[in-house]
Order: sequence, then structure tokens, then C-alpha cells
Amino acid sequence: MSAPLLQVIGDPVLHSKSPVLHGAMLAELGLDIPYTPRVVPKGGLPGYLAWAKAHNVIGFNATMPHKEDLVPLMDGLDGDAARIGAVNTVCVRDGRLIGHNTDGGGCLAALEEAGLWPQDQVVLLGAGGAAKAVALTLAAAGARRIWVCNRTLAKAQALADADPSHVLAPADFSPETLKRLCAQAGLVVNCTNLGMAGCGQFSDFSFLDALPTPRKPSCWPRPGPGGCGPATACPCCSTRRCWPWSISWTGRWIGTGWPGRRGRPWPEKAPEAGKTPSARKNPRPSAGEPGFKAVAKASQSSRPQARKR
Repeated sequence: MSAPLLQVIGDPVLHSKSPVLHGAMLAELGLDIPYTPRVVPKGGLPGYLAWAKAHNVIGFNATMPHKEDLVPLMDGLDGDAARIGAVNTVCVRDGRLIGHNTDGGGCLAALEEAGLWPQDQVVLLGAGGAAKAVALTLAAAGARRIWVCNRTLAKAQALADADPSHVLAPADFSPETLKRLCAQAGLVVNCTNLGMAGCGQFSDFSFLDALPTPRKPSCWPRPGPGGCGPATACPCCSTRRCWPWSISWTGRWIGTGWPGRRGRPWPEKAPEAGKTPSARKNPRPSAGEPGFKAVAKASQSSRPQARKR
């Protein structure tokens, strides 16, 4: 059998920082397991899963356009993935594919640590798998209104219909609508592919100027007067990508605070295979510590309870 492998799949995906972040965490654990990106176009999941099984892929992350398409292909789903109907993390356990979703919980944790949560009213851009995870999680965490803005209004309506709390409301993606809704909201979260390499960019950021709070909180970097800096956006990305380690691909716990909250910067590139430092080899968690089977439950129980409306 070939050596174990971890990957991130999607289309596009070669721009992803996941190999850098996960590579750094693998190095911290002293594990020489490659983490690589792989372009998998829409419709290519069955072929990829067969390839992954043959090449000893022990787990992978998934980004657009696969999060919702993975659900029926899994042998099992965790609570969040089943509730949300989308998968962004897959663990291979005894030959079975177990789907998880860390988008919502990771986003909420990052917002709390950045001082951007709680919020009463949120503008959410996009209606795909990531948007669904974030929207349903923020609704459960106490938001009173989340406007789901999408270029295809029917998709925004479908996402709103999936919300049992009726907090979500559909809206179009026009500049006028975005400005009007941002004037009422305290937070904007971008779950579209705009801004990603090869996917185009927002033609006009002026809708952010309608945010009433001085800090102009949003979940992506926007330089310029009144705009939020990259520090507001980066924790959301890094925390989301750290959460797969709470599910555990390797049976070892690293936590969501490494390395940024220890004052160490993220590396600029992933470590090369065969050159992973082994100075720190974390043991398997002992009794009383979050372990391979207990971590997912522990991380769920530590999430903040929803506020009463």
C-alpha cells in the first residue's frame, strides 16, 4: 500500500492555502504526511473517490463545487454535515468515508475571537454549501435576521426554506439591495467565489460603506479608507481549516490556536515531503483529554448556546 496522503479537492483549488496551513500542522505533530491540492471538476467525485481509495488517501477537504454533492456519496455523516446537507471534510476510517462540516463552527469561532459576534443582523453573500453551513450555524447562534444574497434568487430562497428558525431571508445580489441591507446589518460574510483566483472580483465595494459600525466588520479583506484589513478575514480561514484536527485525521489533537495565537506566523509554503521536522511529537491524547473519538463531541459541547430571541 502506498504512503498515506491528505488532500484538498475542488475547482478551482490550486490557489488554496490549505496545503500551507495543514502542512504546518503536520510538521508541528512530527508527521511526514503530504497534503496536496487536486483539481476535481464538478461531476468528477466518483472517479476521484475511486482514485483516493487506491492511493491511500486517509482524508481530504473539499471546496466548491463539491460540498453538497459529497453528501450522498458518504458512508456516514456527522451531526453538522447531516443537518446542513454539505460536507467539507472527509475522514477515511476502516475503509468508510465519514463526512463532516467544519465551515459553520469554524466561522462562528473565528467571529467570536475577532470580537465580531454576537450580531443581530447579517448579510450573507452566496447560497452554496459554505453559505448554507455558515447561515444555519449563525442562525442557531442567535442572529435575528440573515439576508441570503445570491445572483440566483431561487437558490437563496431554497436556502431560506431549509432554515427551521425562519431567520434566513432571500435577497438579490444587486448593488442597490446590498447597500440597503448593509445599512441595517452589523456583519457581512462573503461565501461566493468572487475574489478567488480566476473567479472574478466585486466590481464595486461601496456597499460595505453602508455598514453602520465604525469598524466595518466583514469576512474578507478590503483595503482602503473605512475598510477592514486582512486580519479580520484571515482568522476565519485558518480556524475553519484547523477544525478538521478536532475531528482528527491522525488521532492526534492540535487545537485551533496554533500557531497564530502563540505569536508565531503561519509559514509561507508547505513543508516538503520527507523534510517534516519531528522535534515535537505530540502523544495520543490520554484519558481526560479530547481524543480521537471524543473530540468531535467535545468541540460541539463547547460551542456557545443560542441566545433567546
